Amino acid sequence: MKNYKLHNVFSRKVITEKLKATDAEGVIRELVELLVANEAFPGSVVDDLVAELLAREREGSTGIGGGVAIPHIRTDLIDDVLGAIGRSEKGIDFNAVDGEPVYLFFLFFAPLDQADVHLDILKKISSMVRNKLYCQFMRKARKKAEIHDVLKEFEEGA
Repeated sequence: MKNYKLHNVFSRKVITEKLKATDAEGVIRELVELLVANEAFPGSVVDDLVAELLAREREGSTGIGGGVAIPHIRTDLIDDVLGAIGRSEKGIDFNAVDGEPVYLFFLFFAPLDQADVHLDILKKISSMVRNKLYCQFMRKARKKAEIHDVLKEFEEGA
């Protein structure tokens, strides 16, 4: 199994510190389109990926509480792990388990045949966001580089 680092999955170019979206579907679409804009995959699969992510959300919200959501799926539409991070200043209703707005979104995809990698990345993100300091730094970040630096700092300390 390839060891994926969060700061590689979520490179600076796939981080937005100012989400424009105001609802769950908008966040998902905005982050998927950010990946397309950075040539992670062709625009022709955007609607399919958004539909798969929304179907996943209907099964159970990926809003894990504490202002964080981790929308994620395994799919045959991509060949490698891909991800994007979005930060909302105002917070978005994402049907989180604690009923609170979500400010940080870690969206990622893993290939259908890589369940172990998918779970490993979920575990790493979950571990990082359980630490309130990392979440506070990310929520206060004003630049992509600051968010990315938090990922690197977490992994260097982990």
